[in-house]
Amino acid sequence: MSMTVVETLSGQIMKQLTQLVPAIRPEHSLELAGIITEEFRANTASLERLMTLIYDRHFSEEELTAAIAFYRTPVGKSLLAKMPIVFQESFALGQQWGAEIGRRAAERAVKRGRDLGYSL
Repeated sequence: MSMTVVETLSGQIMKQLTQLVPAIRPEHSLELAGIITEEFRANTASLERLMTLIYDRHFSEEELTAAIAFYRTPVGKSLLAKMPIVFQESFALGQQWGAEIGRRAAERAVKRGRDLGYSL
């Protein structure tokens, strides 16, 4: 799962970079993408340590043992195999949703601010 996070974050950063610098040459974009992905991959152990703290806070050892047993079943293995793409699709959907709702909320807030006499 941490590698899915790495790939998703790297992709998002590169998307932002190409939006900020539309004229970036493809070979430079690939080089920068490699650097970003390499940095995230080199630090996944620290993410996993941090995630362990969260799991430790919310689950007992018995619960984690049961979860591990589940993930060794055919259904659990299927879930694990499909979760990276589900995560990526959900992340992209959430971003699209957030951008749309954020745009509408900002439009409403600006309109109301103007109605209240502010120059927005």
